[in-house]
Amino acid sequence: EHEEAFAQAFRKAEGSKPQLIMVEGAWGVGKTHLLTLLSAHASKRRFAVSTTILDGWAASISDPMRLLESIAGSIRFPGQAVPMGIGTMLSTVKRRGMVELRAWAGPRMVQLMEQLPQEALDDPEVIAVLEDYLGLTLPASQARDQLSRLGWRGVALPALKAKSVDERGQRLAELLCDWAAFCVAGGAKGLLVVLDEVDVDYARAPWWDTPRRTKQDYTLQALGALQRQDVPLVVAFGSAPAGPGEDDSVDAVRDVIKKLGHVDAHERAVTLSEGHLIELADKVHDLYADAYPEFANKLSADQLRSITNMLLRAHRRQLSPVPRRFVRSLLHCLDLVDLGQATPASLLNAGR
Repeated sequence: EHEEAFAQAFRKAEGSKPQLIMVEGAWGVGKTHLLTLLSAHASKRRFAVSTTILDGWAASISDPMRLLESIAGSIRFPGQAVPMGIGTMLSTVKRRGMVELRAWAGPRMVQLMEQLPQEALDDPEVIAVLEDYLGLTLPASQARDQLSRLGWRGVALPALKAKSVDERGQRLAELLCDWAAFCVAGGAKGLLVVLDEVDVDYARAPWWDTPRRTKQDYTLQALGALQRQDVPLVVAFGSAPAGPGEDDSVDAVRDVIKKLGHVDAHERAVTLSEGHLIELADKVHDLYADAYPEFANKLSADQLRSITNMLLRAHRRQLSPVPRRFVRSLLHCLDLVDLGQATPASLLNAGR
């Protein structure tokens, strides 16, 4: 069901209809797994992917310009195992003719790419300057000076950062559209931006911090307006919900959806049943045996089931039973048996 919802979102994004997705889940139940699934789905459909973990300080919705630094710095194009930097694609985009860039990007990105000759974009030193500039770590004025010293004078780099607080959210949205267009011009089908741990960001911005919450509102409202754009872009938010009875303003899930105005998909990671956990234990065991072939004969199917049942009993006793703890406990048992530090019988005796 999750995969179908994600597939539908990407189909619409490929038709240049930006999509907003909320992925919700309490700690340990599989929220990050769903976001990983989303990213894998994006890569399979040849979307570029950018993932940022919000922490309320280095990356926060309330600071859209710094947030954009994190987004731009982590863009990974199809076929790249790790982000290689935007600069590595500048020459490719220029060489491909920039048809998609002119069709979808705003005037800043088009102006930049049109005035830079191909020879400049093949110069590693120029690329280093442009990466810092496009990643917002280097102001346009300083970037122009550095390009002049490298022999490329008269390059009119537009300012990317917005100085006015109430304009920064809108500038973030505009530049996300530019990056989506840039990714398509570089050979991708579009861009997926993942903003994870939104609840952590909210924990750093309590309700009484009015200026910070106002900045959050500007950013989220601008992102909500992305639906009016014509660009292949998906923005996904990952967040745990607040506790029961908490006000909407401190519940990141409800507040983000409210400020966005809508989401195109709202996927919830749910707690697994015991039947699912038993199936999960079998799969973990098979993966473990595949990774460590000598382990295959050290634990019988009956012994695995007994250990699984022992862990399920411990799982039921937890105040907050989550699959992550169950899996880690199972891996610990498999390690002990594999290393000869315990036998299946001794593990079961200890569990009693």
